[in-house]
Amino acid sequence: MQHLLEGNFADQQGTAPIINKIFLYYSKGMFGDGNEKAYGRIDPDGKITEIGYQWTVGGNVIQERGVFKLELYDEKRADASVE
Repeated sequence: MQHLLEGNFADQQGTAPIINKIFLYYSKGMFGDGNEKAYGRIDPDGKITEIGYQWTVGGNVIQERGVFKLELYDEKRADASVE
């Protein structure tokens, strides 16, 4: 995300996005039998705010906080949940 905010892209094609509104993000990673999910927002000023986070190992939730939706606070969306 830091590269996105700084506009540093390897092998960039086309025009880099201009962040002039709130962007939502979802990231997912796997490390052995551990899985990490993170949800958040990036404000136009570059501030990154975590909305939700989950870490599981062997299918068991080890750490969890926040909400798991890609939705702004004033939005009501039926398709906001990410699984």
